[in-house]
Amino acid sequence: MLGALKTSPILLALLLHTLHADQRKWLQALSEDPELLRKFIEECIRTAPVIRKSVKEVIEDVRIGGCPMHSGSKIYLDITAANRDSVVFDEPEQISLHANRHRHLSFGVGMHQCPGMQVARHNAMIILRTLLPDLARLHITDSAWYTDVTDDKFIYQPSYLKVKYN
Repeated sequence: MLGALKTSPILLALLLHTLHADQRKWLQALSEDPELLRKFIEECIRTAPVIRKSVKEVIEDVRIGGCPMHSGSKIYLDITAANRDSVVFDEPEQISLHANRHRHLSFGVGMHQCPGMQVARHNAMIILRTLLPDLARLHITDSAWYTDVTDDKFIYQPSYLKVKYN
């Protein structure tokens, strides 16, 4: 659950940034239907995952797409690219409130799935639902984003996000 403590505020910043980019379009749609708010959050998670790349170790020699990978070597899995794969998603660059796109890799899969993912989703839902009536009065005045590289992840996060309330 500790991961959600970091993921939740980063996710909220990403959601606010996405809402700010096309505020009029999103505010009306999201205010009318709470189910669309859940889909919006999920689509933001898919298109702008907090963890962008993950480092894995090859456990046995294998060839994928003609490329040899040797046991013990490290590979980078590009989660953003996987979440925007046109074979899997129609219009993968677009946020869709009508498509069912829950098969993204933003929180990992299987035994490597993020244990705090439901906490992050729940926090985002509560915060956005609470802010939604006043969201038109929030304006991002400045922001800066960077990638924090750890031993096994590339985490995309804001170094700061300045928001003004009118």
